[in-house]
Amino acid sequence: MIYIAGPFFTDRERALLKKVIHRVKEAYPNEELFIPMEHFIPNGENLSNNEWAEAVFKMDVAALDKSDLVIASYLGLRSDTGTAWEIGYAYAKGIPVRLMLAPEA
Repeated sequence: MIYIAGPFFTDRERALLKKVIHRVKEAYPNEELFIPMEHFIPNGENLSNNEWAEAVFKMDVAALDKSDLVIASYLGLRSDTGTAWEIGYAYAKGIPVRLMLAPEA
C-alpha cells in the first residue's frame, strides 16, 4: 500500500494534493492507496477535539504501518506538522519516503 501524505487545509493545498494523487495513480496503477484526505472519522462531528485527534492519529498510524511506501506532497520550503510527522514516522519505521513536488494548481 502507498500512503499519500500532504496538507489539505486550504483549497490550494487540496488542489495540489489531488494532482499529486493523480500522478501517483498513473505511476502505480495497481497499488492500493491510502489518502488521509479521503477518510473520515465515524461520528467525528460528535467527538471532542481531543477524541477526534486521537482517532485520526490511530487511523494514520495503522495505515502507515501497513504501507510499503510513503509519497509526500512537497510544497517547497515548508511543511505542515502533520505531513512532517508522517514522513518522520515512516522513516523511523524503515518505510521508504519519496517527496513529490506538488505541481501548481
